[in-house]
Amino acid sequence: MAGWRDAPIVNGGWRDAPLASGGEQPSAAEGISDFERLATQAGAGSQVGIAQMLGFPVDAIASALSGVGELTGLYGPIEAPVGGSEFFDALMRPIRANVPEPTTSGERIARRVGQEVGAAATGLPLAFAAPAVRAAPVATAAVEGGASLGAGFGAGLLSEQFPDSQMADIGGALLGGLTAGGVGARVTGLGDTAAVVRPGIEEQRDIASEAYSRVRADTRTLPQPLAQSLADRVANRMASERLNARSSPAAANILQAILEDTQVPLRLEDIEQLRRLTTDAIPATASKTERRLGQIMKQEITDFLDELNDPVADLLREGRAATRRGSAAADVERAADRAVLRAASTGSGGNEINAIRQNLRRIVETPRLSRSFTSDELAAMRQIVEGTADQNVMRRLSRIAPTSGGLSAMFGIGGTLALPEVAIPIMGLAEGARYLGERSTRGSIQGLLQSLAPDRVLTPGQQGATSVLRGLLSARTAAQNE
Repeated sequence: MAGWRDAPIVNGGWRDAPLASGGEQPSAAEGISDFERLATQAGAGSQVGIAQMLGFPVDAIASALSGVGELTGLYGPIEAPVGGSEFFDALMRPIRANVPEPTTSGERIARRVGQEVGAAATGLPLAFAAPAVRAAPVATAAVEGGASLGAGFGAGLLSEQFPDSQMADIGGALLGGLTAGGVGARVTGLGDTAAVVRPGIEEQRDIASEAYSRVRADTRTLPQPLAQSLADRVANRMASERLNARSSPAAANILQAILEDTQVPLRLEDIEQLRRLTTDAIPATASKTERRLGQIMKQEITDFLDELNDPVADLLREGRAATRRGSAAADVERAADRAVLRAASTGSGGNEINAIRQNLRRIVETPRLSRSFTSDELAAMRQIVEGTADQNVMRRLSRIAPTSGGLSAMFGIGGTLALPEVAIPIMGLAEGARYLGERSTRGSIQGLLQSLAPDRVLTPGQQGATSVLRGLLSARTAAQNE
């Protein structure tokens, strides 16, 4: 409409724009229903919300830099920066060129609601960086949509009561958004507040248990030619390894059990039991040769099962993989816990990093212990043992920390008495290095554990979806009142 111009943003809302010429502002365009007027105002407001959210990062930086300039007097305020909200608003302004400014309470509230909805739609994609949001996208979008509507109504209603109050707009947006969002979170199941985390080792055990339960429930038997091919495979391999029944009686007995059992109908669970028998039946007092032969037979059966194109065989692989990951993670966790206890038992705890590295090195260097780990996992463990450059620097500094041992404590006391202005900062630096070094090493251990057996939060809401949405609401409110 001629005679109208865009109104500047004030207190997160809109103020009436003056007429280019005298006269009263029309309350509505003729021939347009009330619903259409409100929808048009909401659409115009959504464009403003989109511009404000897109430009919020640049506006925030420009505001901070302007504050520095004002304090130092080196430069003036930064106005309308490229990439800020005014920049994007100018791009979209022609779209709403024919939309009059709101003149009634309903129109102003509709525009404020549209502003929140536009900002919410722009900011929601950022939330998908959180696992909780990715796990429940529809529920999250519903909660965020409800929160934006509530924030718009809340800000609009309070702004009508206190038209010149920025705090009314902020308070109304937060109150309405949190109330509507909270209701939506409860309805959709995203409102849980207590995080319920299943530890990774326990999770892997549950995965393995579920897989093996489904394998046991399978009643099918292998075709006899397929079972015979397994027997021939293991027998031929043992012949090539020159198995001698007199020198390796346990291995010979296992081979005989495989040959006999494969002559009767076998389920996949029975094959899995034979696979485990190859090492479980080798006594602890057996020779290295027998243990090696048992491992070879076990690997032959494992390869046979892995080559089967069958969903139950896939479950076996899944169960074995989960068992391996859980066992490997338990070994690492046990080694780290023992190291911490051993360090604490010295009375100082100052050698915790060394103790952890020694225990992990034992796993890496011992074939029996390292068998549960892949080459990549062993490489990660070796990296922890060797330490990063930063960790090793902090480790060296920590040697002179007063809490790292009796001798260091004596030197610290003596230095403090003799030259406190020098000794105290050095001791503080050494203690800080010890703390940071131990924290960094523990972080590396935790990273390894999570790569082996990641923890799992049981529901999307418990992963923090509601906290992510509250953060988006706060960001919207800040952007619209920048």
